[in-house]
Amino acid sequence: MMILDAIFKILCAMSALLFVNKLIFDGISRVKSKVTSTGNTWFLLILDAAYMPLQFCILIFGIYRIAHLFEYQFIMNNIDHGYQVSMLMVMSSFLLRFKQNIEHVLDEEKEYLFTKFDPALVTLFSQIIKVTIIFCVVAIALYIVGIPFQSLMMLQGAVTIALGVSAQNVLGNGFGGIMILLYKPFEIGDLISSPDKKIEGYVEEIRWDRTRIMNLDRRPLSIPNSMFNQIIIVNASKMRNRHLVQNINLSYKNIDKVDAITTQIQAMLKSHDGIDTKLAASAHLVEFGAQSLRIHVSAFTKTVKTSVFYQVQQDVCIQIAQIIKNNEAEIVLVTNVL
Repeated sequence: MMILDAIFKILCAMSALLFVNKLIFDGISRVKSKVTSTGNTWFLLILDAAYMPLQFCILIFGIYRIAHLFEYQFIMNNIDHGYQVSMLMVMSSFLLRFKQNIEHVLDEEKEYLFTKFDPALVTLFSQIIKVTIIFCVVAIALYIVGIPFQSLMMLQGAVTIALGVSAQNVLGNGFGGIMILLYKPFEIGDLISSPDKKIEGYVEEIRWDRTRIMNLDRRPLSIPNSMFNQIIIVNASKMRNRHLVQNINLSYKNIDKVDAITTQIQAMLKSHDGIDTKLAASAHLVEFGAQSLRIHVSAFTKTVKTSVFYQVQQDVCIQIAQIIKNNEAEIVLVTNVL
């Protein structure tokens, strides 16, 4: 009779558990449909994050109450600790799901929001929040099961020392990522290069530990952030102008036409739509070479985009060639004499 009575109580408890579970989630579904029509995004995020953890919460509570039907000493000694740890895990699950839902909203609205917030900084804070939640849950769970707080602090100190010795590269990469996000030597979409290393391409992603760069020949590079603290970085996307330089070799028989040619080239540069006239633009004879006269042409374009820069450079070169032709001068091909 005692066994039948226990089975009957368990069945009654499970039936009540399922009934309460259905009532709660029917209520959540109705509330969710009403909130959707109002457009309250934050409340929807909370409801969605709480849906699965609440199911586990009801299940854990039911198991906890059913376990009290049995008066075994082992169960009675451990059920409270197990219940508290389980509820703690449910709470952490809710927080992590809520964080993930916020990330999804930010990703959907990134074209608007990331004009105000750096996406790499958002990712970094997301990782920090995740690690903090997990660390706090583990620490509280260990404390619940009876490990003293002082022991946790000693364990934390030992782990910190171990990490400092065995994971210097990881910590260095993390510190490098923080420096990149704070000082912003480059951002996502920038064209960067390094004269120290064979690095040149567009920044596609900045993580807390490494940065992904798409090379100019479309090869992805994954670079540890600690490396950026040790090398020189040239950020072409931060330039306001690009330097256009051409060296032209004229025949010595055209030396009497050099002054007219350089004057006309300077006038062309000052009137060209693609050249920034606020900056110096020049064309001068700079060297008497072994085989030719060398004219140095220098100017700064208004654009920094590579494709537009090449178009401006091409047009300038064609006009220079036309000026030389109009003056009946000749461009000399310089060859190396062995």
